[in-house]
Parts: sequence; structure tokens; C-alpha cells
Amino acid sequence: DASEVEAAEVERMARIEFTQPPALVRLQSTGQHSLLWTEPLCMDGVIIEPGALNLYTYPGTFSGAQLELIRLVILEFLRVMPLAFEVADAVGAFIIHALLVCNTEASLALFCDLLEVDPRLMLQTHKGEPFLGEGCLHVLCANRREDLGCRIVDMAAKLFSSAEVEGMLNTQAVGVFFDRAPMCWYGDSPLAYACVFSLRTLVRKMLDTGLTSLNDNFGKVLGLYPLHAVSANGLRGMYDFLVRGLPEPLRANKEILTRAGRLISLNVDGMNPLQLTAKRGIRIVHQHIMRQELTRVLWVWGPVTQYQINLVGIDSSGHGAADVMEILIRQDAS
Repeated sequence: DASEVEAAEVERMARIEFTQPPALVRLQSTGQHSLLWTEPLCMDGVIIEPGALNLYTYPGTFSGAQLELIRLVILEFLRVMPLAFEVADAVGAFIIHALLVCNTEASLALFCDLLEVDPRLMLQTHKGEPFLGEGCLHVLCANRREDLGCRIVDMAAKLFSSAEVEGMLNTQAVGVFFDRAPMCWYGDSPLAYACVFSLRTLVRKMLDTGLTSLNDNFGKVLGLYPLHAVSANGLRGMYDFLVRGLPEPLRANKEILTRAGRLISLNVDGMNPLQLTAKRGIRIVHQHIMRQELTRVLWVWGPVTQYQINLVGIDSSGHGAADVMEILIRQDAS
């Protein structure tokens, strides 16, 4: 009720002692995460009049000494009132996610500063729809912030238990936002996202932890493994990297089949990468996989070359309705 909401807001107020005089500041999350202050913030000659800052737009109109004061206030708020950073906003995001989605140099610097105060913030995932399960690594991958992604994987490996790191690396973005294309083809896990956005250094760093794998943790939305995700997104180079460019124990199984996901109406379960690219109409990757995996040169005579093509998974006399020839005549093929 209203009294409970009011009490919750009071609990999310913090007295910032280093300002002159000390100021009462509030974090509000009923809409989007915002910092509010009803009295001037003053320190060492810097004055910020009463106002508010939506953290999704950080740093807003602030710069220079004023921005530095805002930054210090937010860090002090975390030290004084850490529970305020465990409250989700209307879309299920925590403050740490708002700063990542903002994706400015200032917001990412503040993200790093907050992790120095409380590293466990990086373990937070979106709570509820429409972004259920999305974590920091998902956002960093989508925004191609590979260096920062590598940094937090290193931090997690040093500071957290294996179970906590495993949870962070294997959480899945499964909210209704991710049911739409192109998001549904990204594979749901942070590892799959790193693959789809061609972040090879981050992919290797995740795999080197030994706590995630290219051949486990299929996506819940469409049942894709990372190799399917890169194939469905037309990434020949990443396909080769996952099946040949990694140490053998880390490589993707090139015959791995999709599993049944939530969006069963798209009818993509039980397919290997070759079959999935036929279904999606990704011709360039389909041909690439055929050349790499199924075609062998028997002999060459000048302009004439004879090839042998393995038809397993292609000819409809093979195993089941997911063979390429059957896929091509189905009405739902691209």
C-alpha cells in the first residue's frame, strides 16, 4: 500500500556527510532509477542546485567538477545504503544495469567504480519481465565492450566461488524481449552472446574458466548452442573459430543438434548448423559448412575438379525430417 511504498522510499535515503552541509539524497526506482536531491550539493566550492538525474542517461547535463561530485555522492550512497542497489526498477533492472545500458564512457567508469566498492553487484540479473535473466555480460557483449567484459570475468574468478562464477557465466536472458528477432537468435547465454558479437578474446576467457562450455547450457528460447547462434547469424569466421580455432578440449561439437526451446512454433529443434542455415536461408554460411565439413576433393585436372560430398544430413533418405532436402520443401523454410 501507499504507506509501504513511502517507507521503502525513506529507507532508500542516505545522508551524505562529506557535502557542506551534509545533504539528504534519495534513489528512486518506481519508474527508472534516478538520483534525487532536494537541497544543494556543495563541496569545495562546487555547488549543484536541487535536482534529479536519471541514471539511464548518466551523466546527463553534468560535467567537470559537478560530475565528479555526483559520482562521489553515488559511491557514498552505496557505502552508506547498499540495500538501495538491490532494488529493481519497473523493467526489472538494477542500478548497475541502468549504467551499462546507458553505455557512455562516464556511465561505464561509474560502473567500474561501483564494482570496486561492491563487486557482487556484477552478479545481479534482471528481475522479472521483459528482460528476465539478462546480466551484465549480456549487455556488455551486445554493446561490444569486450575489454570490460574480460575485466569482470577476471574479477569474478578472483573474488567469487566457482558456483557463483558458473552462475554468472551461464545465466540466460529469457524475458519476452528476447523472443523477438534478432534477439531470439543470440543463444541466450553470455557465452553465446560473446560468440554472436565476435568477441573472441572474451569467448576464450570464459571458456578458460572451465565453468562454461560451447556444448552445454543450450538456450531456453530456441534451444540453440553457441555454434548454432553464430551459424544462424551468418558468421563464417566465428564458426571456424569455434570448431577449429580453439584448443581441442574447448571446441564446439560441429554435429551438435538444437534442442527444443520455448518458441517451438519456429520449428528449429533437432537441427545441426548446416540444417539450421538451410532453414534460415543463410546461404553463405550453409555453403561454407558444406565445403568445410562435407566436401572432399578426389582429384584435380586443370580446370576440372571432382568432389565427394557426404550426404548425411542433406539427402532426405537420411535420418529424420530435419534433413536439408526436407527442410527446403517445407513451407516454413526461409
